[in-house]
Amino acid sequence: ALEAAEKSGEKSPVVTVGIRPQQDYLFIHVTNPVNSKISNRRHLKLQTTKEDAGMHGYGTKIIQNIAIKNQGSVRYRKWPLCGGCNVILGR
Repeated sequence: ALEAAEKSGEKSPVVTVGIRPQQDYLFIHVTNPVNSKISNRRHLKLQTTKEDAGMHGYGTKIIQNIAIKNQGSVRYRKWPLCGGCNVILGR
């Protein structure tokens, strides 16, 4: 999220993070600006734009594994100028 915001082209990019417990779950929501020149398809597949692609993408895999381990889920979304991630974790 931080690197995507940094490369978004915005003068002062902002990453927002919300964390909210509710009953037996923990809801985490992150949004960040993205580079609008990168295709929606690439964003939704979470494909890196870095030349050494094999050395990147571990963060999304770690988040997915944490969600699975805690009976939760992860959902990524893309809008025209920002991307987001919703994580639900069981307690």
